[in-house]
This record gives sequence, structure tokens and C-alpha cells, in this order.
Amino acid sequence: MAANWLGETPLNLAGPSHPLRQNHERYLPTYMPSGSKTTKEHVASFKDALCLLDVQQEDMACRICSFTLQDMAYDWFLNLPLDSITTWVGFKTIFLAQFGQVVDPSILYQHFATMRREPSEPIRAFNACFQKVYSCITLTYKASDALSLEMYKYALDPMINVFLRRAIGVNTLSLTYAKAINIDRQLNP
Repeated sequence: MAANWLGETPLNLAGPSHPLRQNHERYLPTYMPSGSKTTKEHVASFKDALCLLDVQQEDMACRICSFTLQDMAYDWFLNLPLDSITTWVGFKTIFLAQFGQVVDPSILYQHFATMRREPSEPIRAFNACFQKVYSCITLTYKASDALSLEMYKYALDPMINVFLRRAIGVNTLSLTYAKAINIDRQLNP
């Protein structure tokens, strides 16, 4: 017996399949990777369209979202592994990862290398900012951990840097963040 080819889709959504509103296509935004709209703008306008259509079920959001993809984006969707999308969050995550804005690595590294903590900047805020840039680099281009640690230490106040270099067993970025917070607290009670 032949398999039902209509059932071959990346979507694998639990629960009942809710019906789609008639003529729903005219309310939907479209996304083309070569277009002027960013992925985040598309997701935002898609959520607005779901509100207009009064869509509250996750299975409908996932099924409708596939109708908004065009060109390479739709080809990408069709080539996802069967049953690989099980939730809206999962769909959105892989969509943003695939078509998110690509940043030139030289710009990321330049920003990473020139980051400095301002004297009045809370160390937790600086750590969050540093981690965000570090995450962008490691997701795409992978900076070495040793290089990242050195860049972080260099970006801090000289006094904190001296104490961090003397610290024993602080050899990961997360341990270094925690140690820097402790040192900052001791230096600036």
C-alpha cells in the first residue's frame, strides 16, 4: 500500500488539527530571504496576522506560517526532515537560525576586541553585553575560549584584571564573570 504523500511534511503537531479560516492567505505577510523584510520583522507581522485571524491554536500557527514562506524559504521548509517541527517555538527558532541576519565576522571580532567596561557601568551589565557579542561569534565563527577569556580580562578595569590574573582555577568565561563580580564588589563596596 502506498504512503499518503500529503502527510509527508516537517510538521508533526500533537492534538486535533483545527480548520483554517477561509481566504486566510490575503491577511498573511510573505517572507522571501532576498526581500527587504528581516526575519524578526516577518515573525512580528505574522503574529499580528494571527491576531487578525483570531488564531489561538499552535497547530494552526505552524501550518499557516508555512504559507508565508516563498522562494528559498519555502524550499528550505519543504526540505526539513519529516516530523521535525513539533511546536511553534521550535518552528520560529529554526526559521530565525536559518534566515537571521548574517553579520560580517570582521565586524563582530572588531567589536569584540574593542569592548571596554566603562568606569560607571555595572559589571553585570557589562558581562551581559560581552556574553551577547561572544554568543554571536561562537554561534557563527567560534572564537577560542582562551582568546575570549583574554579579551574579557583586557576589557575590564586594570585593577580587576590584575586580580583575575592572580585567581587560581578561574579558566572558563562563566567562572571569570562570577569572579569579576566578586572582585568588583570587594573593590567598590
